[in-house]
Amino acid sequence: MRLQATDFYWLSQLAELMDASRTRAASQLLSAAIRDAAQTAGLPTKGEAFQTAFQAFLAQEFPHETSPPADT
Repeated sequence: MRLQATDFYWLSQLAELMDASRTRAASQLLSAAIRDAAQTAGLPTKGEAFQTAFQAFLAQEFPHETSPPADT
């Protein structure tokens, strides 16, 4: 992923506040943004509907993956 200089600056500042590397901070921030967008779009993010859709996704995209989704 390529960031603009301003975004890279903010990522560096946030990583320092989070006491994490820039890579770890970027990963956590991206994950939070994706979850927020999924909830805003009305996609199932919990419960049976989510589990069913997630398991179908795993079977298709990552047939070797067997772990349940993290609750973080």
